[in-house]
Amino acid sequence: MDSRTFCSQAWSTIAGNTPARYSDFLLQLIAASQLSKTNLAIALHYLRLYKKNTVNQLDPNDNPQMANAVIVTALILSNKIFDDHCYTITTWINMTNQIPNHPQFTVKLLTSLEAHFLACVDYRVSLHSVALHSATAPTATNYITTCMVQAHLPMIPPANTHITTPPIYAQPQMATPITVVPTPSVPTFAPGITNGITNGMTNGFTPGYSTGLTTGLTPGYSDIYMPLTPETPAYSRPKRRQSSPVAYKRPRIDYRPQAAI
Repeated sequence: MDSRTFCSQAWSTIAGNTPARYSDFLLQLIAASQLSKTNLAIALHYLRLYKKNTVNQLDPNDNPQMANAVIVTALILSNKIFDDHCYTITTWINMTNQIPNHPQFTVKLLTSLEAHFLACVDYRVSLHSVALHSATAPTATNYITTCMVQAHLPMIPPANTHITTPPIYAQPQMATPITVVPTPSVPTFAPGITNGITNGMTNGFTPGYSTGLTTGLTPGYSDIYMPLTPETPAYSRPKRRQSSPVAYKRPRIDYRPQAAI
């Protein structure tokens, strides 16, 4: 819906067959407010609800300014309901004052008309309305012509029909090469590990003393052999268990008579 269509239908809704005297004013106001076509369709829907729920005691021939004020009120409500960032009443007054030869509106007038408008439509300004959707529904000319594609159903071949299937050639698979992980080298400054079988009790953790790494300790394992528990250093000899001191023995007293002895 463009602005001219809105002005003609809005004036025919409010003022009947009376020609609009301020159509140029409404066109300039819509251009200044940059309202969308959806806003205009919603405002026209509100005007039709207002017409059904009120007794028109206004003669547009005598006072066309009030008819324009009602239309502007419908635009204000549409902007408040549909847009997230709506204009205030003061902004609408500033936009109308910038239009030359326009009817003079005040903040008090538009605020009173907004309350009157909501009371007349019984506050039914929700966008979930069947009448609103039917009014804003696009016509057939707005739809894009779609292409109909016929569905092809699978067909059963007739009897005695030889079905040829092309051979499937499989690509030769190459054997995956075996990756040999090299044994990590041990730096020379690392403390040597004692082989208790060949070297006997050798201190490998004495400060300032280092021995080479003995390989081939256990077949099937890596050359690096790390025992689960550290070996006891040579200087830490286990102490012998000392025998307990001899307990004091009480002398045995012979109670036999001396003559018997």
